[in-house]
Amino acid sequence: MRFLLFFWNAVFLTVMLVPASVPAAAPATPQEKLFAEIKVWAAGQLATTPDLVEVPPVDARLKIPHCAGKSTLSFPFSSKDTVRAHCTDPEWQAYIRIAITTPRNGVFAARALPGGKVLTDADLAVGRINMAAADIFDDRRHVIGKTLKRPLSPGDPILARDIDDLQVVLRITRPVKAGEPLSTANYRPESLARDMTPMGAALGEQSTQGARAKRDLQAGQILMAGDLAQLRKIVITRRDVEIGQVIEPGMVETVERSVSESLENLITDASALAAYEFSRNIKAGEPLRRGDLKPALLVRRGQSVLVTLATDSGLELSFRAEALHDARMGEQISLKNQDSGKIIQGIVSGKGTARAL
Repeated sequence: MRFLLFFWNAVFLTVMLVPASVPAAAPATPQEKLFAEIKVWAAGQLATTPDLVEVPPVDARLKIPHCAGKSTLSFPFSSKDTVRAHCTDPEWQAYIRIAITTPRNGVFAARALPGGKVLTDADLAVGRINMAAADIFDDRRHVIGKTLKRPLSPGDPILARDIDDLQVVLRITRPVKAGEPLSTANYRPESLARDMTPMGAALGEQSTQGARAKRDLQAGQILMAGDLAQLRKIVITRRDVEIGQVIEPGMVETVERSVSESLENLITDASALAAYEFSRNIKAGEPLRRGDLKPALLVRRGQSVLVTLATDSGLELSFRAEALHDARMGEQISLKNQDSGKIIQGIVSGKGTARAL
């Protein structure tokens, strides 16, 4: 009986040849069957799932013989990164490397997507994907504006091989004045190879939603992200205000404006500003930034404070107490009961009010 020895990245396969009268199996099918068996078996041994068991690509010259029965599988080494498959009909054995992948966040199709689709934020979702890290994108920004090579079903992961190395830029088709809204009336989408795309270009039509031109734009130029000012809801002052003034109704309002700076720096909700004061002088109409505000000084030393005390029975009692020092919203304050003279502690809950501890 003769032996044929195959080598594959230091993993070997030993095959005992059978008489010529035994018909040969169809190429590749036995290999696919064996790898499927290995995934299921290894998953059970390693307390994982078959989709997390990877069989790395093998040398094209490697051929797995047909096995009339089910192969006997085992871990021949302590590392458990190699599976030994043993077949008795005909007699052969193979040593196959495996790898266990760990679920991680990845980008997948949020809905059915046709081939040729230019990907937008609405097309994508991020969640746990059971695939090797090298095969998936972990940030949707890496694929927005790129072209899909093939159709995807909802939930399919976006793989590097699914993406054309093209990016959709926007070329201005007619002059646009600063402050004008951007739309298909003044630009056209155009696909460019990645290495031909200017750094900082606005990618995909979704980048212009709610945007206006920050500066005058000329026909023929590629629209850059820095050319766009987004129309956003922000909070502005309705009149001139001075440092230390506590915000009162009518002092501020919410408006829609084109803004170029990050919304993280701007105040976008006026409903929660009643307990704040201005930290600088601000002119009417100026956008409010986070650094412009600080918790207001709502109680001053010597002031009579309305104190609320919650009892064990669920009732609330209210009484007056003298503030022994200044305090801002949410700060602890020492109070002197005006009737008993007893010193108590409270938390400032509003202008001239506190909650007893």
